[in-house]
Amino acid sequence: MKKNVLFVVDEQMYGGISTVLVNILRRLDYSDYDVDVLILHNRGNGISKENIPKNVNIISGTEFFGAIDYTISAAIASKNISIILHKVQIVLGLKTGWIKNRIAKERKKILKKHYDVEIAFKDGFCALFTACGDSDKKISWLHTSYDVCDNTEKYRSLFINVYEKIDRVVAITEDVSKTFNDIYHLENKTELIENLMDIDMIFEKSKDEIVDFPKDKINLICVGRVAPAKAYPRFLDQIVKIKREGLFENALVHIIGDGDEFPVVEKLIKDNDLGDCVKMYGYKENPYPYIAQSDMLVLPSFYEGQGIVLIEANLLGVPCFATRFANADKTLNYGKYGLVVDNTEDGIYNGLKNLLLSWGEENDKYKKNLKEYKYDKNDEIMRNIYNLLNLK
Repeated sequence: MKKNVLFVVDEQMYGGISTVLVNILRRLDYSDYDVDVLILHNRGNGISKENIPKNVNIISGTEFFGAIDYTISAAIASKNISIILHKVQIVLGLKTGWIKNRIAKERKKILKKHYDVEIAFKDGFCALFTACGDSDKKISWLHTSYDVCDNTEKYRSLFINVYEKIDRVVAITEDVSKTFNDIYHLENKTELIENLMDIDMIFEKSKDEIVDFPKDKINLICVGRVAPAKAYPRFLDQIVKIKREGLFENALVHIIGDGDEFPVVEKLIKDNDLGDCVKMYGYKENPYPYIAQSDMLVLPSFYEGQGIVLIEANLLGVPCFATRFANADKTLNYGKYGLVVDNTEDGIYNGLKNLLLSWGEENDKYKKNLKEYKYDKNDEIMRNIYNLLNLK
């Protein structure tokens, strides 16, 4: 008999988490599993019927969950009475613990069958949602280091109770595991499963034709959600400084992605007269041709779990420039496949300036090293995922 499996995400914005979930869904053996994906509120298009197997059933959350990602101020600014009301209910519910009763009630409206395995595929609220259910086995999948982004900090006592009800915790890196267990001390429940990569798909999609980048420029590319964690304003501030010094004439930054900070970044570009050296493209369903055509990928984030896009660039032979977050040094093989700088304004400024001053030699070295790059973990990752789904 097939096992019923439910993956839970809070939204489907394009990014690392959506990419990895889609990669897993494409590799699963559906002769053994009936799989549903619950998207608590339908923001974004990273997990759409067009890019997942037809075997997978997508379920939408109720109106109540539409306010999850709003801050109180953003909810008020929306002037949407429903969002404001539900946001207030969520905040009060989290503080009092009443939220568990409300989630149980909403689950009955959404889910029409019993699940053998339920996987909260994102930190925080998704783990709470899963813990409030009656699935036989409950798994929480962690993507972010808790020393820099702890979505449970304000409601610690509630989440201590949540993780008592979770059977297994998956961390995508050793750092993610350590920082989580420094708080929750659940080493006996935690295991490491790195991110699954669809290597063939990345190579195939990278061949699609796009408008050619100018050959007389150093083409730098940023790919991902335009969101606070990605630190685009901080990155642009350093470009302004370097441009004033006359060192950015030969460089052009291409930003692929959309998100809440898109208008903010767009305004910064306009206000600082960066239109000649920074181009914004918005969301692109297929970012891989843009990466493949670039001279270097830039990831200036405040924090990342693993930084999927660094692995994608490695596979395509494109060197990277990244701030030092949890797994950046390891992913770029400690300077062999690109440059990792201090996660500060000065780190970005000095690193980018020196890189541009010594461009040819440094970049050629990275590209030569990348010819030997391999990501050979997928088979082991899938074995570990199947072990999870068959958890007794």
